[in-house]
Amino acid sequence: MGCELAVLADLSSRTCLLTSAEIPVGQEQFDALCHEGAALLHASDGSEETLAVAVSATGTRLFIRDTAKRAEALCLLFSPSAPIRGVEERGRAYLRAAE
Repeated sequence: MGCELAVLADLSSRTCLLTSAEIPVGQEQFDALCHEGAALLHASDGSEETLAVAVSATGTRLFIRDTAKRAEALCLLFSPSAPIRGVEERGRAYLRAAE
């Protein structure tokens, strides 16, 4: 299995704009991924990160900020064994196409 959850998030309001899931989940799991992305993409010094990765036993979470619409980001959850090589480039291409 690859990407299990995907959220297009509005980081400023911490809301989910679009969601997709390969596994059964509730809205609270989409919201948690959105909130984690908002927290990780806002650095403690006030700067804005464009990419953040979090790895745990339950999987890899990848957060990609839209460089054109700074308030939006893709928040992705991958299964622990999923390859994530090239995901950032594909995510950025998706964000550009969605403009």
